Amino acid sequence: MHSLALSTLRRANLLAMFVTGPVILDDWEQQNIFDVEFAHRFNTTPGRAKEIRLAYDAYWQTLQLAHLAQVSSVEQTNFQAFHNQTTTFYSCILPGEVVRRCVDAIGQGSVNPTALLGVEHLVVDEFQDLNACDQEFIRAIAQGGAILWVAGDDDQSIYAFRHADPSGIQNFGITYAGSASHTLVDCFRCAPEILARALSLIAFNPSPPRIQKGLVSMYAGSNPPVQGQFTIWRLPSGALESKAISESCRSLVNAGLQGHEILILLTNRRAQLGALEQGLSDAGVPFAAPKGPELTESPMGRLIFALLRIVDSTDDYAAHRDLLGLHDGVGTLTCLDIESAAIVSNLNFRDLFYVQFPTNAFSPRSLRAIGRVAHVCQFIQNWNLPDDLASNDQALVQLIEHVFNPVRVRCQEVLQDWQALRGMLPDGMTLEELLAYFRADSEVAQLSILQEVPQRLGLPQSTAPQVADRVRILTMHGAKGLEGKVVFIPGVEQQMMPGLRALASAGLLQERRRLLYVSIARAKACCVLTLARTRSGAQAQALVGASQLNPTPSQFLSELGVTPQNRTAGLDGAETTAIAQECGNL
Repeated sequence: MHSLALSTLRRANLLAMFVTGPVILDDWEQQNIFDVEFAHRFNTTPGRAKEIRLAYDAYWQTLQLAHLAQVSSVEQTNFQAFHNQTTTFYSCILPGEVVRRCVDAIGQGSVNPTALLGVEHLVVDEFQDLNACDQEFIRAIAQGGAILWVAGDDDQSIYAFRHADPSGIQNFGITYAGSASHTLVDCFRCAPEILARALSLIAFNPSPPRIQKGLVSMYAGSNPPVQGQFTIWRLPSGALESKAISESCRSLVNAGLQGHEILILLTNRRAQLGALEQGLSDAGVPFAAPKGPELTESPMGRLIFALLRIVDSTDDYAAHRDLLGLHDGVGTLTCLDIESAAIVSNLNFRDLFYVQFPTNAFSPRSLRAIGRVAHVCQFIQNWNLPDDLASNDQALVQLIEHVFNPVRVRCQEVLQDWQALRGMLPDGMTLEELLAYFRADSEVAQLSILQEVPQRLGLPQSTAPQVADRVRILTMHGAKGLEGKVVFIPGVEQQMMPGLRALASAGLLQERRRLLYVSIARAKACCVLTLARTRSGAQAQALVGASQLNPTPSQFLSELGVTPQNRTAGLDGAETTAIAQECGNL
């Protein structure tokens, strides 16, 4: 969507205020550059700066001016002045405003995206994840004469924090009068019992006008038969819950399942992850925890990513700003001083690192910082994306030491992180493939890139990285699009699912029901929901800020049509055998 909008703006010559094609700031850049610079410039906190930015983000994406009610008139004036100057100087744009710029231009009659881009057919997947502004953009293209085809499921709309609006697909037939629809009813993933429980839950969603569906499991007529299993366990404590799940995973693996065929989906990462990691370790079960900070959010990842982006395009102004701020001893104030001096002297930010300029406009501290970035840019000026990574191994170590100062502990940590990552990367990988690896938005996509390298080199497939045989712990949102033969969903309690915040909002409560529905539907042969009678220590502290909690069973449990079992342990031998047999019959 962003790429289509940028193409439209570029064709309409509505990006002329930028010296080069603007880069969309990612999450790290929004928080560590935009918010922090705004906070320094207007004497507020980064937290408040983020709140103001998110208010504008909501306004842009929902088309609702009410979102700015929480921002004072002074803050609005400051934000607009800062936004205009900063995005122009760094030739960048915030993700929330990209489509909005197109919609505003269309509304003013100055842009016809269909004609500008020559669009004849427009195919939109995951239509339920579009926000109001996205939907308006799509509608304008369709009104321009493009034939529109969309796919989606309002029951899988789980991104309200991104302002996704399922009413777009629910009201599609009204918005596009005369359109035809085709309903897919065959479920190829879930066994009948799992699908039945998921449908029982989602049927309680009162959201009008929810699209009614008649899903049928394709396993209903399979030979040998696969009915599937769905159970709810209630255990005495959070500690026993983690132990029961962990020992069940061990039993299933011993019975023949591959570790990666088992998913554990978290309702609250902060409250649950530590206990599950400990339980799986104690049980001797290899596991893959959900990714913490994204690769590009670590100092090492951000540096390598910035270098590769500059090799890809020296017109990536945001990557140069990333590189500037990463240097040891270069803080936000120095970056702001450089920006102010450059603007007063009518100098281009990117040119500071490549061409001569009048140095008397800058302080000695600013000049040193500019010089260090210029050194890096000169160092990599002859690099090319098709270059072999191995040929630049030593150079990358030198650059890490140049940026982070080798006498500092932080530099040693960054080097260790780089060596750990480098050990995972296949020989023969190019800088272009490494850049794609950094830009990948999931571990699955990263693994695909790693596996393509031996294929390109004509090496045996055995040399390609394989899917690790580990139980996968994921957040519920992170599991969308994935599947497992067996899925455990712990913490199905009112304090975590739906969670206390959701109870105050009918819309959020509906979305949490949809999130549990999507999570249950990740399971193919067996789904186990668990809850605890008591939680203590770190779990209780993370949930309610106390050392002890007697949680309430989730209100969603009564909607599933299954009575919870009181248990003190995980799967026994007979249960394990039955599940393994059904998994083998899939």
